[in-house]
Amino acid sequence: MKLKYTVLVILLVMTSVAKSQQFKYDKIITYETHISWNNPPNILSPLYVGQNESYFILYNPQSAERKIDVYAKKGNYIRGEKKYPTFFIKKYNNHHILFLGQVFKKYYLVNDSVAIKWKLTNKSKTIDGYVCHNATGMFRGRKYTVWFSNEVPVSLGPWKLSGLPGLIFEAVDSTGNVSFRIVSIKNKSGKLDIGIPQLKEITWGEYKVLFRKGENHLVSYLRSLGSANVRVSISKFHVLEPAIMKK
Repeated sequence: MKLKYTVLVILLVMTSVAKSQQFKYDKIITYETHISWNNPPNILSPLYVGQNESYFILYNPQSAERKIDVYAKKGNYIRGEKKYPTFFIKKYNNHHILFLGQVFKKYYLVNDSVAIKWKLTNKSKTIDGYVCHNATGMFRGRKYTVWFSNEVPVSLGPWKLSGLPGLIFEAVDSTGNVSFRIVSIKNKSGKLDIGIPQLKEITWGEYKVLFRKGENHLVSYLRSLGSANVRVSISKFHVLEPAIMKK
């Protein structure tokens, strides 16, 4: 009897860690993502387009359609045999984006609000048979040049980039360190099994503070080693949103 009770408790704990749900989509758009400081720098990132929201997986070491499994939880620390995919869920009726944020071993669900002010130009070109138009915009420390097409009338794009009257086909920042490029568009309906981790939800502002504190702790630790071979340079710490380091 005690054994059955113990097994039941373990199952309840496991199911409470990740909330499983099915995301219905009718289109899969795959981008080739280039982030120069990543290893490898080039990866494939799928964007699942649904009726009311989209689900973008920036990076997943497993299959993009594998359910998230987490086997143990301690506070905000996650331990498991599988890693979380780096996901971004965007609602269509507002600027709201929910994504998984990480500060070293701690994970959070971050509520972000993104409204990029795009400047349209008169430039146009054809990409894979679609007529695309040019726009530029600043987003948290990076200037992006994008090509979008209103022939695919969804105001979406890779990662947190969106807000144009059509789908973003290409995006590159002014340094060339970050870029996204569409490699396929599939009009395919289906259901994606996803697990939303039951973590503390915080705002973007709170996440910035936690991120900075984490970096400061790392710097303090490295300096405490007192080795002449240790060099600390926060300015060279690369993140997708470098403005996160600005105080």
